[in-house]
Amino acid sequence: MNYNKSGLIILLASVFFSFAWFIYLVFFSTHMELAELEQGSVLPVNDSTAGAVDVSQIKDPWISSEVLIAHGSRVYQTYCASCHGKTGLGDGLAAAGLKPAPRNLITGEWKKGGDSISMYTTLVQGIEGSSMVSFSYLSKLDRWALVHYVRSITKDKVEDNIEKLKEFAKTAK
Repeated sequence: MNYNKSGLIILLASVFFSFAWFIYLVFFSTHMELAELEQGSVLPVNDSTAGAVDVSQIKDPWISSEVLIAHGSRVYQTYCASCHGKTGLGDGLAAAGLKPAPRNLITGEWKKGGDSISMYTTLVQGIEGSSMVSFSYLSKLDRWALVHYVRSITKDKVEDNIEKLKEFAKTAK
């Protein structure tokens, strides 16, 4: 029988090491209790994202409200914070690997326009040539809530034409 002795030794050593590591973690490792965390080492929960937000009564989601902004904050933390960062600075965990880097939503400087229609369209279509993908799989309500939340944190607000926005909202996908 012809076989690679070095390869077999490495395989067996890897299996043994993996098994020993598993035994150590399960039986001998000291587990961290949440009570052991230092005070302030966990980020505080933002009141606007704590608990569920009832959006069932929203009839016109293109009109901004505190309820939609709070809901948008929750949707943002779920779908957007990994790239744009928890506060919108473009410094999320995934940002380092993205070229071009995610937009800083606080300063804005919008590529496709900063009005509500442009932001909604960007969420539906994404931005070609960037890492901004389409979020068309989100419900209309979630997309509108995201628009309102982002507009609430940006310094680069573009004035909306309410009549144009109302007409757009009737046909928006």
